[in-house]
Amino acid sequence: MSSENSQGVTSLVESKKYDVELEAYQLYGDNLAGVLAKFRKSADYIKILYKKAKDLRHELADVRVQILAYYEKKLKRQLQEMFGLNTVKTTKNPTSPERYEMIKINGTFAICGV
Repeated sequence: MSSENSQGVTSLVESKKYDVELEAYQLYGDNLAGVLAKFRKSADYIKILYKKAKDLRHELADVRVQILAYYEKKLKRQLQEMFGLNTVKTTKNPTSPERYEMIKINGTFAICGV
């Protein structure tokens, strides 16, 4: 049913309530709780659960990598500020400045003079 007026076209849609219990009984001959209980014991449900668990483990691993990268960068910046790394320090002899750098060897930060 539609009507036109000065504001435009409007449509009215009648909807009926979907009865899940009735649908489960018509399709499977059992109530919804019984159908769900049978489905949860099926191989398909187990496959779905394993896939979902695998996806969640991958997402968790990605989050861990992102958190590790964030804190590693933050730690490196704090160490650089604390020890004055990657800056040129003037000595008594201005022609030979000392330069320090921080490098990462096997996951461990090391401070070395250049």
